[in-house]
Amino acid sequence: MSGEDGLPSHTDILRVLRESRRGALKSKELASQLGVETSAYAGLKDVLAVLERDGRIYRVKGGRYAVSEKVDLVVGRLSLIRSGDGFVAHEHGGGQDVYVPFGDLASAMDGDQVVARIERRTRGRNPVGRIIEVLERAHTRIVGTYRRTKHLGYVVPRGRVMPRDVLIPQGDEQEAQDRDVVVVHVVSFGDRKLNPVGEVEEGLGPITAPGVDILALVHSYGLAP
Repeated sequence: MSGEDGLPSHTDILRVLRESRRGALKSKELASQLGVETSAYAGLKDVLAVLERDGRIYRVKGGRYAVSEKVDLVVGRLSLIRSGDGFVAHEHGGGQDVYVPFGDLASAMDGDQVVARIERRTRGRNPVGRIIEVLERAHTRIVGTYRRTKHLGYVVPRGRVMPRDVLIPQGDEQEAQDRDVVVVHVVSFGDRKLNPVGEVEEGLGPITAPGVDILALVHSYGLAP
């Protein structure tokens, strides 16, 4: 099963994990089944790290590895809908999209590559899950409307990229005024209980100013020079 470098292919590793009757396997158990020599063991662990980072396999309790689908995990891209809920589409095809209620999105944003754990299945409907990990962020900058209250500043994101307002600490708003459209760099994505936090990078002008909508679109799609 091993190549010239003594390491198995990704396909062979995934096949062994899918066919395992013992469930998840430790890296040494994988090495034994794949015929990996001791001298190549460190390289095997590097390959496993790549597969884990790509969401093809997942490490469960006891440091054992399993393919995501065998432990009710789905790796894919999150798409948010108007209600603020989302769907995770399988990264590698197959299976229904997983519906994720707003309260179970954790810190995930639209377009993020995520790991969702399926919590329940109902015949005729999409499985329902929750986000347990974000593997890759689709956005670190968002465009929105800056709002200022007596005690704090925050930005209401445009569109569906981020389902929650971004808090702007005092001093990080630059010269933004209430109802200005701004570009924000997200410095903390928060969690289920805490809002994301950001800092204003650029002000695009008052929300009612001519041309601001166009500027906002340009920055939203990453087309600004």
